[in-house]
Amino acid sequence: MTNKLFATSDLENGHVKSMLNTNFIGDMIDKLTTEWKVTDVQPMPAYIKSDLKVLMTLSNLRGVPLELSFSSGNGAIAHTMSYHKAFAYFTLDKKDKDPTTFSLDLKKIEDVKLMLHCSRASGAFPIGLKRVPFKEISKEYIEANLAQIFKGANIKPRIEEPYQFLAVDGGMTNNEPIAEAFRILNPKPESPPLEQRVSDILKNGKEQGLSAEEQLANIDNTLKEEKRSNKPIIMIDPFPNFSFPEGENATLSEQELEEKYLNDGLVHVIPRLYDTLRNQVLFKESDIADLFSNDSQKGMIWPTRYKDGKKYRNAIASGALGGFAGFSGENFSSTIICWGRRIASAS
Repeated sequence: MTNKLFATSDLENGHVKSMLNTNFIGDMIDKLTTEWKVTDVQPMPAYIKSDLKVLMTLSNLRGVPLELSFSSGNGAIAHTMSYHKAFAYFTLDKKDKDPTTFSLDLKKIEDVKLMLHCSRASGAFPIGLKRVPFKEISKEYIEANLAQIFKGANIKPRIEEPYQFLAVDGGMTNNEPIAEAFRILNPKPESPPLEQRVSDILKNGKEQGLSAEEQLANIDNTLKEEKRSNKPIIMIDPFPNFSFPEGENATLSEQELEEKYLNDGLVHVIPRLYDTLRNQVLFKESDIADLFSNDSQKGMIWPTRYKDGKKYRNAIASGALGGFAGFSGENFSSTIICWGRRIASAS
């Protein structure tokens, strides 16, 4: 794979599109879809749900202009902001007409092509890999997704039909879409918030002359219903971000700590600025608060590797180089695929 990434065939027209040559990825997709046959589609394994949801994140380089309405002395006025997160959200063998998801019928070549196109865009690391164009994304799909993301708030996208944009790796703007996945796996019923339901019980109980014991019983039933609606969630993470128990600074002296955190030289500050901007833009306070404010069970599965009693930071080979070591060889990338398949089939 390395020789393909560093080949110069992509420079034949004189335009540099990316640091690495990604023509072979497009060639593989073209070959797969050209040779694709309905008779080749095999039944899904038993551990794959019939209406499986597949969510991929992308970064929209154009952005979606959003109008935020304010009032003024001269009437309504809209402040415009640009939204650059994008989602490719598929439903396997989709039966309904829900506009928030794309259909993924493996017997339909157009569905397969869109899925592969989005997969390529989702991993198009900025600058290093070539960005991916989208020319025919429907306005209805974008509006429906935004309405879901902003929970029906009065925010209007100003886009044409169809909407066109360039996309790169979703990790640039939304590297860990935990909250989005949680909403898909654990959708909330169309009912008032828990606090409002408890308040209504107390209000109605007083009007109906219920005793304190009866009101407490009604509240207890409501809390149990809320708990039942929170399904257990398991996150499978091949490259987990966590601090070792002893702490990353446990062995550093005071002088070394100052050099690490207080060095204000430009060479040291520039990479710290990049880390600050990237980490903070990925940290979604409201989503994290919503996700961890309930008592649903949340589990996590990740790989571990020990040698001579020592725990390695990267448990699998493709975890090196920030998770990009898979590009260095087919054996590296196939390891994570086999690992994920084994976890899914055993769950």
